[in-house]
Amino acid sequence: SFTNVIPESYGAFLRAQPEIEAITQFQWFGGEYKDPKNFFANFAVEKETYLKVYREEVGLDAIPHEQIRDFLTDGNGCAVGQSLAATYGWKVGDVIPLRSPIFNLPLRLNVRVIYKGKRQSDELALVFDIKQLQEAVPWMKGRVGSFIVRVKNAGDIPKLCERIDRNFANAS
Repeated sequence: SFTNVIPESYGAFLRAQPEIEAITQFQWFGGEYKDPKNFFANFAVEKETYLKVYREEVGLDAIPHEQIRDFLTDGNGCAVGQSLAATYGWKVGDVIPLRSPIFNLPLRLNVRVIYKGKRQSDELALVFDIKQLQEAVPWMKGRVGSFIVRVKNAGDIPKLCERIDRNFANAS
């Protein structure tokens, strides 16, 4: 959810489901670049698993290995879609100041990956390490906005959704 958070521990149940190939954590950050008018999609994510879940959307196979390495090892590293980077003139190595009015948190993120998506709409986001948010905002420790899963077989989605709903029916 963009507005509610859930325990990070819910991921253990999801990871145990045989239909799930990969899972990642997401949290809407709502950051602004220099001015509130410079607003675009930006999310705190679990970086390594994000690349597995969204491998086609970020064109993982086309990203140079050293960029992936730098993205994963730089705690301030971010990945930016090619269209978004073009809008602001960003290049790999640039530092992006991003401030979230939601979390009252300013970040300085290092562009480590600029990816070419399957569709232009895939290229309109910025993602960075969710650990930054969880470490800087006390009430986010051990919490996430949502989990995004990649399933092995699309035909399994209905039964997987039913099982997830049953498991968390009484969760609050």
